[in-house]
Amino acid sequence: RLTLAPENDGGATRFEVAERMLTRRFTRLQHSYVKKLEHLGHMIALYVTWYNYVRASRGGVAPAVAAGLVAKRWTVDAVVRMMDGHLA
Repeated sequence: RLTLAPENDGGATRFEVAERMLTRRFTRLQHSYVKKLEHLGHMIALYVTWYNYVRASRGGVAPAVAAGLVAKRWTVDAVVRMMDGHLA
């Protein structure tokens, strides 16, 4: 029997859980499944934006800030304003 020692990588595990919850939208096993492919694309874009630019990781820094893509964490309000500007 082969057993592997679990690595202490909570970040990867956290991402896997979040990704698994995101992919549940593909199935009809949940009430919030997406019926239109266009809506699914918008939902994934919003989720990825939130996950990388808005959400604070363990150190209180968003992954995009840690990677040097932006100077500071975005707020949900800023994302909504960007969406409104894009849709107008």
